Amino acid sequence: MAPGFLKLPKVSPDDLKAFGLAVKRHRTLRGWTLDQLGAEFDPPVGKSFISKVEKGKKEALSARTVGRFINALGLDADWIDRFLDVEDSADSDETETEQEADRLMKAVAHDPSIPQGSEDLLILLANQHAQGSYTDRITAFVGLREALRAAERIRERGEMPAGNADSQFNAVMKEVAQLNAHGEVDAADALLEAEEKRMLQLHKAERDRMEQQAQLLLERRLDQDRLRDDPAAAADRLIRDLHRRAPAGGIVKSTDDTLHEWCRNGERQGDPFDLRVALVLANRNFKRAKGWQKGIALNSLGICRESIGRRRAGLEMLQSAEQAYRAALKFMDKKRDRGNWSATLGNLGSVLAVIGRRREDPVTHREAIACHLKVLDMSSKDNKVEDWATAQRNLGSALSGLGALEQDADGCWAAMEAYQAALPVFTSKMTLEQRARITVSIAICYRHLARILGDHVFFDQAEDAYGKALQILKPDTAPYDWANTVGGLGELALDRFAVDPDPNLLDEAEARLMEAKSIMSKSDEVLNDRIDDLLSKIAGARCGLGGT
Repeated sequence: MAPGFLKLPKVSPDDLKAFGLAVKRHRTLRGWTLDQLGAEFDPPVGKSFISKVEKGKKEALSARTVGRFINALGLDADWIDRFLDVEDSADSDETETEQEADRLMKAVAHDPSIPQGSEDLLILLANQHAQGSYTDRITAFVGLREALRAAERIRERGEMPAGNADSQFNAVMKEVAQLNAHGEVDAADALLEAEEKRMLQLHKAERDRMEQQAQLLLERRLDQDRLRDDPAAAADRLIRDLHRRAPAGGIVKSTDDTLHEWCRNGERQGDPFDLRVALVLANRNFKRAKGWQKGIALNSLGICRESIGRRRAGLEMLQSAEQAYRAALKFMDKKRDRGNWSATLGNLGSVLAVIGRRREDPVTHREAIACHLKVLDMSSKDNKVEDWATAQRNLGSALSGLGALEQDADGCWAAMEAYQAALPVFTSKMTLEQRARITVSIAICYRHLARILGDHVFFDQAEDAYGKALQILKPDTAPYDWANTVGGLGELALDRFAVDPDPNLLDEAEARLMEAKSIMSKSDEVLNDRIDDLLSKIAGARCGLGGT
């Protein structure tokens, strides 16, 4: 601060509030309005200025201004002592903003279409608009008019009957209207904010409850579709539910995710209904897909067809899966969409291996092997470990099938190497079942080697591999894979019987096969036909031994 200048203190907020209360008390005792008190001044002042003083919101009051109030209302003269040393400024008297606020209030009073509201609120809003960022008085007047109309709507809502709203909501609306009427707009806003948080919590709870009901109803409708054996109805119901929830990524992507979930569950449980629902979803999604989505939709369609085709005795569904995969590859860009292109090529190789095994066709097997070798090369370059391991597993399946067909031990050993390379990658809890399936495939390779090489040691190794798989696979969590493994043990017992005609091995084979058949039911035509054929062989072998 420059020498020679002493800045005088401002009056304390407590003194301003106390003086304002004294002014209001004496004005009220005289029965005067704000305007009437303002008229006692010389020159007269507006009610905006008087109201600020009474509320203690006038930031500065000079002793001269306080003296004018003392004279007008006959206040105790001692009040002047509290303001003697207070800095006098232009703000101590009526300001231009307060005068403009009074002019706005007079304009409002002359317009009968504008709700007047309480005097406190009118003064507050008029001051806000007088000092706001308005370019002229007309603009300020329009802003004030709309603010008063908004306040009226809030007041009317507070006086409305309860209706469907809860009692707390209506009580809050009334209190908000009352606070606004006293000019306490910030307190009213805080009350509304608290109520908004409460309502959001209530609405969330209600949405959660409704969502739970909707989900429960959907599950019951899907159960009913299952009872009616109507997979098309179930698929359309699932799509409608996706539209209702509007999932991120769009309907095509969410439908693709849903159909894969149903397909995986159908494969795990050996459930033909789930697989058929997945197929209907895949067909619906293919019709809806556009552009690059067509390739992905065709790949998914091929997966669903293949899952069903593996369980049917005929080749039609497998061949249609092959066609879907080949068409999908044409829609995909190998360079821009390497991941999907590689996955689809791997799927094509897998279905070709199944077709080759059914037809006993080495040419188709070799085409399957070529597909998997390409996928291996791509996944190695892209450093995608799980994709590489999956390709190794698929390659092993194709090599094993060809080795068994051609009685080629080298092919079986190559398959074994591919399986063993894939195994270490599938170690997490999420991939344990995949690890168990590879172990079952290794067991099958050992059985092939035992038959081709005539070395019975491989039978023991096959049995050991089946046992390791059954430590993971359980009938309640993976019934199809469990039954397939138990059935494999039955076939292994028959393989042993072929070189050691022990009747106990027939009993063991029959018990294992019947156990598998009870789980598989009619979900897999191929395996059921295979089991029935093996049971017939067991019966024939017993007759050959002189049994019944």
